[in-house]
Amino acid sequence: MNILSKPTSTLAQCLQWAINKKAPDLFLTIVPILYNTAHAEGVDPTLVVAQCAKETGFCKFGGVLDASFKNTCGLKTTKGGGCKDPNAHTRFKSWSDGAKAQVQHLALYAGKSGYPLKNPTDPRHFPSLFGKCKTVESLSGNWAGATYGQDLVKMMKEISNIKA
Repeated sequence: MNILSKPTSTLAQCLQWAINKKAPDLFLTIVPILYNTAHAEGVDPTLVVAQCAKETGFCKFGGVLDASFKNTCGLKTTKGGGCKDPNAHTRFKSWSDGAKAQVQHLALYAGKSGYPLKNPTDPRHFPSLFGKCKTVESLSGNWAGATYGQDLVKMMKEISNIKA
């Protein structure tokens, strides 16, 4: 599945999927922001919603980050650091900024035309990542663990199969 793509689901399908998964109100509030930000940048919104769900536990968090970070996908700071170090992760001013950084990071990985950006919201907008992963599946071992991309594809298929 291509990262840069027309939507493979509707906003209504994403919301219904989240409701079916018993996502909290915060996640339901963020879904339209994720969807519209991704769609505007040519990144499949279904991927962005699924990734946020995976990375934040549907905004239930439970890891090193909490809602105060407004970080929709666990993006680290420019310097990075350990996964269990909260100071290694970026705090965004708003959920819109967090979503924008997530989408910019995915678009960079996918090699979107016009990237790398000069002044991105994405703190890890490294030119060396440009075009590294064109597909969701190729995020495995690059963005995160060995089955990361496949896990996201499974979630994306759940979303696109929802009747809404």
